[in-house]
Amino acid sequence: MLRMIVADLRVSPLRTTLTALSMGIGVLALIASVVIGTIGRDYLEAVNARLSGWAPTYTARVDGALLTDMERNTALRHAADTFAPGDLAVRYRVDALVVRLAGGVPGDATIVITTDSWSDVFPMARERGRWLTAEGEPSGPEAVVNAAARTMVSGDGSITLGVHGGTHEAVLRVAGVVDDGIREPAVYVNAAAMEQFFPQMWNPTELTLHCHPASDGIDEQTLHSAIDDLVHDTVGGRLADWTRSDNAGTYEQVIAFLQFGTLACAALLLMVAGIGVVNIGLAGIEQRARELLIRRALGATRLDIMLLVVGSSVLLSLIVAVASTLLSVVVVAVVSNTMLDDSLVDMPPYPAVAALAACAAAAATALLGSLAPAVKAASLQPALALR
Repeated sequence: MLRMIVADLRVSPLRTTLTALSMGIGVLALIASVVIGTIGRDYLEAVNARLSGWAPTYTARVDGALLTDMERNTALRHAADTFAPGDLAVRYRVDALVVRLAGGVPGDATIVITTDSWSDVFPMARERGRWLTAEGEPSGPEAVVNAAARTMVSGDGSITLGVHGGTHEAVLRVAGVVDDGIREPAVYVNAAAMEQFFPQMWNPTELTLHCHPASDGIDEQTLHSAIDDLVHDTVGGRLADWTRSDNAGTYEQVIAFLQFGTLACAALLLMVAGIGVVNIGLAGIEQRARELLIRRALGATRLDIMLLVVGSSVLLSLIVAVASTLLSVVVVAVVSNTMLDDSLVDMPPYPAVAALAACAAAAATALLGSLAPAVKAASLQPALALR
């Protein structure tokens, strides 16, 4: 019977090929919708977090802090590095600081004076080197630049900061280059090293804290109170301009739209494939009617004839499903390894359950599409074979 099932697929090769193509694309679309909801969502969230922080990120400016007191600032950074309710990033602003290029020419760049915890809130892909040294560990004068500020790095791998209108300079070793999603040049300076090695240039004008809660179970009021207490116990002052940066709803809508679109395409393609299965089955019956009638006359039951017709469609769906699944494994691996940065997001495993569901959907489509031809073939009268 297997030989006859294969022969059914060869009755109309063009229709078989087109049906297999639409069924294969449908299987791939089903798998793609799941991949978009896993790899796509995680990567889009990480890319978005480079600019606005992990969702949600709370931002507060500190008023009345003793920003020039070294001991108090050290205590604040140590407390922020071990902040149990979440990831807490410290950012100082020193208005007078500028990047000095060759010949003392000032460079147009944003200078962020922070600690290693900045990357916990604002993830950045590493293009080269490493991030800032962890708070509390010995470190020399160091900085990290983004891709746009790479041209500001001198030949010996350092970058020079200066005071606007002054003569003081700070030569910082560039530890690495990051992709922070910002097109303008940006320099991330180790706050502890800046404070320790260049105290004559340390004159912060503003302190800002960015916090991403450790879990969804921490409410905003609890987080606000914890940070307010931390600030009061270290640098003094109080929190002001408390805001929440959370545009997760935007990319959630994009992901939902893409998933709906791919699922709709998959359903339509599988529907077209089902129609193709019906056409193939009916065409096979018309071209092999005499053969089927002779088999009935020789003792084949109606069930045998139905299994013959259904088997050819199911066999086609299984071949297409296996081929499409193997192709999707290759595509997901290539996309994950070449187009996505694993320093931004951990790559989830291949969605094997989704692939099995897609294969089952293809088999169900073939089964349903072959029922009508199978019933028609089984209803043929053996007496017609004697004419």
